[in-house]
Amino acid sequence: MVGKREESVAAIPLPVPVVAPITPRCLNIEQASAYLSVTTWTIRRLIDNKELSCAKIGKRFIVKREDLDNIWKKKAEAA
Repeated sequence: MVGKREESVAAIPLPVPVVAPITPRCLNIEQASAYLSVTTWTIRRLIDNKELSCAKIGKRFIVKREDLDNIWKKKAEAA
């Protein structure tokens, strides 16, 4: 009688690719308010007062992260 020969082959893990997180350049109003830790109304007020530039795409207002950083610096210097 010939017995079955069981071979245990260890599973070789495949390498996991390292992917850098994507940081968006532009944010919608909700994301911008979370980024600055303010309310959405504050972001809207900054846009209405022409302190923050934006682009309207469809029904969404989009602001640049760079502009948010500049607002933060300007407000921090004024305080």
